[in-house]
Amino acid sequence: MILFLRWNHGVGGDIMQFRSIRTKFLASLLPVMLIGFLAFFGISYKMASNMLIDSADTIGKGVGKQAALEVQRLFETNEVHLEILAEDNAILHGSDEEKLAALQEVQSQTEVFSNVAYLDRNGVGFDTESGSVDRSDRGYFKQAVQTQKTAISGPIIATSG
Repeated sequence: MILFLRWNHGVGGDIMQFRSIRTKFLASLLPVMLIGFLAFFGISYKMASNMLIDSADTIGKGVGKQAALEVQRLFETNEVHLEILAEDNAILHGSDEEKLAALQEVQSQTEVFSNVAYLDRNGVGFDTESGSVDRSDRGYFKQAVQTQKTAISGPIIATSG
């Protein structure tokens, strides 16, 4: 299609005139279609963006809940290992070597504990890493003595330098 424009410098005030009806129709319809397309594009983009953000939020919350349940399951499983160890005959009545062997066995079966320790009622005992320890001043030891239940210390952050 060829568009012919004629410049009219006459007195009528019309600066530009179209010759055919098709051209006039196209000239009036084209801006409407262009504005409609841009509006449709903008609305579609905004809706898709909002749906993507909502979807990411939902997925993030689901993954967070799943991870929390997995961590809880892992700690409950390892707490059961410690409770079984606390009732073990080697821990209750064995020698220090038997107690250390029982501690090392439980440590090899657990997934998160880097160290397992045996402490008497005074907080003195030994662990699988460094041997003799005194933990009578630690919060988890005091909690275990007061509540008579298994106590697990918080994560330990090692500092160097």
